[in-house]
Amino acid sequence: MTSSPELKRGFNLLRDGNVDGLLAELGSLGDGGQALRPFLPYLVRVAWLRTPESDSSGDAIDTQCSILAAIADLEAVNSIVTSLAFDREALKQDIEKEKLLRAKQTSSGGAPGQESVLVQSLERPLEVEFEQAHSTRKLRLFMCELLRLVTLVQGCNGEWFPISNALFDSALFFHDIVDLLHLALTELHSLVSCEEVAGVLLRLEHGSEMLVQLAAGMPHFYQSFLDTVVECTFRCSPAEQSQAWRACSHAMLALCGMDSPQAMLRTRQLCVEAGGPACCMLLLTDELAKHYQDMGDLRLSSGVWLDFITSILLQEKSSAKD
Repeated sequence: MTSSPELKRGFNLLRDGNVDGLLAELGSLGDGGQALRPFLPYLVRVAWLRTPESDSSGDAIDTQCSILAAIADLEAVNSIVTSLAFDREALKQDIEKEKLLRAKQTSSGGAPGQESVLVQSLERPLEVEFEQAHSTRKLRLFMCELLRLVTLVQGCNGEWFPISNALFDSALFFHDIVDLLHLALTELHSLVSCEEVAGVLLRLEHGSEMLVQLAAGMPHFYQSFLDTVVECTFRCSPAEQSQAWRACSHAMLALCGMDSPQAMLRTRQLCVEAGGPACCMLLLTDELAKHYQDMGDLRLSSGVWLDFITSILLQEKSSAKD
């Protein structure tokens, strides 16, 4: 799994606040917005949502108009717009009740059950209900499953294990799930954290790819996502290329490859300080170099690798040199 050139450019444009550049990139591709799909939730929010704190200056209104003109005809936009039309206070109250219910189930020694405040009943399989539900119920179904998975991961005491989920594992709903994760972390950020989301995604079949796309569209959460992934990679054993190691290390490489050279350097230092020998060696492989092979200022020479290895060996308290 790697970050596409379009994803890298879009991420850096969005992080720099260059909306005009992002729109120009979107228009130049002519692929119906697919290559820059992870950025549509952000653009929709800027164009459609107005809050008391919203900038009402002429420049801000011009930006909104430019976004509307660029994305209004894209098929995916309608579903994102309709998903934003929900009773925020009512949903927040029900999510708080749902979390209390999950906590009670965990404290009693049981696994997260099917009882839910957010979703009263399911007459059909979850994925069928989700596909046919209106936007508000779809959001509630999604949040119910996300909170159930968060509770499941929190109860594992740091142990990594794969998770199968009919909704999150369906390729049919891949973009819907990423859109709703973006919504949850922006509209419901006080009730679900990016660390919790990352912990869940790393255990799902398509989760690592979802995590990369989500981080691309939310640059302000990028470092939190990366730190969580690196921490998870520390805890995994690279022996026999375990599923845990593959999921975490591939996500780490993709996230590093999406950002500037400084991200890789910071992650490298984090690996050294935390004493993650497998992570340190991973950053020395050709696999990471491929992420930067088109960036002339980061041709990773033998001298750079030698300096890095030397820095590991000179770390008195680091177990990485073991």
